[in-house]
Amino acid sequence: MNARLVAELRPVGFAVAYRMLGSVSEAEDIVQEAFLRLHQTLQDGERIESPRAYLATVVTRLCINHLRSARSAAAAAAAEQSQGQQARQPEHDLQRVGTGASEPQVDAVLAGGQVQLDQAVARPADGHRGVVYRGRPAGS
Repeated sequence: MNARLVAELRPVGFAVAYRMLGSVSEAEDIVQEAFLRLHQTLQDGERIESPRAYLATVVTRLCINHLRSARSAAAAAAAEQSQGQQARQPEHDLQRVGTGASEPQVDAVLAGGQVQLDQAVARPADGHRGVVYRGRPAGS
């Protein structure tokens, strides 16, 4: 495999991987792995009709595998965390921390924070504009 072919195909592989993964470093890792597989296939004497199509296919499959493994790892971590939370009491319960605040007092503090947020949004500092998204997007 020559340097011209690598230079020609790297942007194609990176574009596919980045679109699927959304991470530059992960996309670069996937493209590197795909080039290693392309090189190994060529070393084994196999003929590839279209290296561009081959690389795009390998990158796509590697991205799918990466996303599946990330999803299963996240699901395992969430399951482990939910089991751990069932076994122990919450650590951040306001009444247990020793604030002595009853629920109505806590609600009043939270409501006061909402009022402050509303005031800050209504009156931005001079020369500043801001966008605050509150609520759910339409259709969800």
